[in-house]
Amino acid sequence: MTNPWIYPLLPVAGFVAGVVNTIAGGGSFLVLPLLVLLGMPDQVANGTNRIAIALQSMYSVRAYHQRRPIDPNAVLRLLLPSLPGLVLGFILATVLSPGAFRNAVGVLFLAFVAFMLAQPKALLEKREAPPNLPRWVEWVVLFTIGMYAGFLQAGVGLLLLVALSALQGRELVDSNGLKLALVAVWIIPTVIWFTATGQVEWLPGLLVGAGNFVGAKVGASWAVKKGNNLIFTFLIVVMVATGVSMLFT
Repeated sequence: MTNPWIYPLLPVAGFVAGVVNTIAGGGSFLVLPLLVLLGMPDQVANGTNRIAIALQSMYSVRAYHQRRPIDPNAVLRLLLPSLPGLVLGFILATVLSPGAFRNAVGVLFLAFVAFMLAQPKALLEKREAPPNLPRWVEWVVLFTIGMYAGFLQAGVGLLLLVALSALQGRELVDSNGLKLALVAVWIIPTVIWFTATGQVEWLPGLLVGAGNFVGAKVGASWAVKKGNNLIFTFLIVVMVATGVSMLFT
């Protein structure tokens, strides 16, 4: 590792990332640059970050469910199309750099911001009936998000929040609970895969994970107490920052 002075920063970055991930998503974009600065190749930083996400997920789902029950049947329905995409994402992550689709993802995030600002009610208000879309549209979207989660993970919560609210007419608070549950299920095979392929550094991952764990506790409380408006604000801020950074750095 080329920059050992970064180690004390990892739990701090993990805490902030845990708060951001639990409320909206995108916290991994704070962690990945630090792991790279430690001297890790991109793929190893990508795998190491999954350890932190696993520790965060252990707490966030439980804490969120206690405050706002998560529907297990809805989680199962979302898993069916997303798991095959997750597997494809694993394969891509072993042969491609996480930066391979950087510009495309940056454009996507900024496009989502434009949609949210133009149609805020589509995310902030629960609709009496979900949009009348063909089932295959939802499956294609979830397969694609699952693939992205397997490939990079960073920012996947942002994509899920927007997709679930827009496709299913859910309030952001409800979509957030489903997002946390999906990530918690996805992270199990993800950690196994990256560990088996030798793309994990355990000490940095656990240091970030300790911060993530504590941040998840704070984030879950804020997200449920403050509700849709807080989540919407986090979504806008994080997606703009992420999109711009991906395009211009």
